[in-house]
Amino acid sequence: MVSGDPSWVESAKIIGKQYVSHFLDSTTGDFSTVIASVLFGVSGIFPNSGLQKPLRIVALLIFVLALVYIFIDGRPFGVDVTFTPTHLVDGEREPDTMSENAGVVLIQNEPTLVYGTVKLSKFTRGFKFKFSTRRDTRVELQMKPRKEHQYDPSENILECDSPSDRSFPVKFEIYPVDDISSRGRYDYLKLKDESTGKALLEYQIIDASY
Repeated sequence: MVSGDPSWVESAKIIGKQYVSHFLDSTTGDFSTVIASVLFGVSGIFPNSGLQKPLRIVALLIFVLALVYIFIDGRPFGVDVTFTPTHLVDGEREPDTMSENAGVVLIQNEPTLVYGTVKLSKFTRGFKFKFSTRRDTRVELQMKPRKEHQYDPSENILECDSPSDRSFPVKFEIYPVDDISSRGRYDYLKLKDESTGKALLEYQIIDASY
């Protein structure tokens, strides 16, 4: 195991935490839990009738189907990504934890550096990530995180079919390509999983330059 790579136990924890979070945020999870609970409650009213068993089977089936649907809808699980933007302080770039907590990347008169970390569970075979913004804001990786990775700068896609290192840093810069009067001050940054189209991470870009 490469130093920093998650163990099998850590991998299971990453997936479990993400799945539970997605389940709790899902209306399907809420709905199925309520319906299953009601059916189980109603089945208890008829302990000696032929309705109890069918009602409980239906309740269990509804809950299991909801679990499967939420798993499919929430993929990929097992990919943990963090971004830390930087900002200018006395002419030097320093980590901007306030912007990180707010989900914001600030552009201040020059390209903004963003540092990130990607951690893949051992259950994740490979990855294909796309750094996405609108056309008037550009994102560029400063270098491939690992030699085994492939990076297409024209599409901003980073991928690897069978990564040997499951924990690696990313470093990229964000800069505008048009004048602020024509593009406005607001944009977005998304890291998307290309296999599912799901946004793994999303930040708002605010151009504070003058």
